Amino acid sequence: ARMQELPSEAFSLNKTTKLWLDGGHNEDAGKAISSTLKELKKDGSVAVILCMMKHKDPNTFVKQFVNNCDEIYATQLPNEPASLSSEELSSLLSEISHKKASDYKEALGQAKTSNPAHILITGSLYLAGHVLQDLENMGHNEL
Repeated sequence: ARMQELPSEAFSLNKTTKLWLDGGHNEDAGKAISSTLKELKKDGSVAVILCMMKHKDPNTFVKQFVNNCDEIYATQLPNEPASLSSEELSSLLSEISHKKASDYKEALGQAKTSNPAHILITGSLYLAGHVLQDLENMGHNEL
């Protein structure tokens, strides 16, 4: 789950949209993600789907790459008590332009309406594990 490319078709995304997963959740990971997003933006717009745990600092993480993405979606990991709710995450990101979604799947649905070149799901290793489990449950065992 370090800038791992996922099969876009598993989430009914446009064939031209590349889907990425990164479990990064701290300042250093944010810096690494920023460098990658800067390169990805050369292909077109970039949407970031963000979910973070309560013991992490979303602002420190997001401020590293906010200038290298076009949209940010604040989400939560349902049924995970350690996850910030989308409302809590949204309030912590109040100075950064973003949208809210109830979970990463809803955020994917919202993001795909703008047809970005790239979508990155990030902010939590818990979330990364959840996404990978969902893909396996969908029959994508090659991951």
